[in-house]
Amino acid sequence: MKKRTLNRLEHGQGTTLVGKLYLTKAQRGTLLKWVVFSLTFLLLQVIQDVILSRLTIFGGCADVVPALLLLVCMLQEPASGLLFVLICSLVRALSGVVMGSVSLALLVFLGLLLCALRKNHLWGEFRSVVLCCWLGLICHSGVLFLLGIFLTHTTWDRYMTSLGGLLGSMIAVLIFYPLVRAIGKIGGSSWKA
Repeated sequence: MKKRTLNRLEHGQGTTLVGKLYLTKAQRGTLLKWVVFSLTFLLLQVIQDVILSRLTIFGGCADVVPALLLLVCMLQEPASGLLFVLICSLVRALSGVVMGSVSLALLVFLGLLLCALRKNHLWGEFRSVVLCCWLGLICHSGVLFLLGIFLTHTTWDRYMTSLGGLLGSMIAVLIFYPLVRAIGKIGGSSWKA
């Protein structure tokens, strides 16, 4: 392809629809990465609702979707990771998750806070990511449990079910880490070509 034509296509000055939507190889790779992340989220949300909601640890079922969302937030660039968490949490809240709007606010706030903590004060990849995700899950589960008590959705004697669900979510962080890391390598980290 001639250099002048390629330059026109990169600036969206093509005459056809495909010419106006021209994406470079790096941009296609980045787009593919976020599509795979989105499909993984949707698949995991369905598996959570259909299969994992029937499995219990100490009487509580693990909510593994927040584990995936926090991992994506920790392993990707903060702005794009937080936007992904915001959109996925909104989808979760609109799909009818119990206290979904609170979970949305918590996941976005915790993602921002823990991502800043990890980038500025913690070293290493695996340990810092897992530690921050576990801390986020503990805060998420604790706030939802305390809010459930305040709103009389649950009682204090059900703390073991909350801890069982938290334990399952913490195990999910270790299981999902290689998957999120592998998907995150698709297309590089920058939208610029």
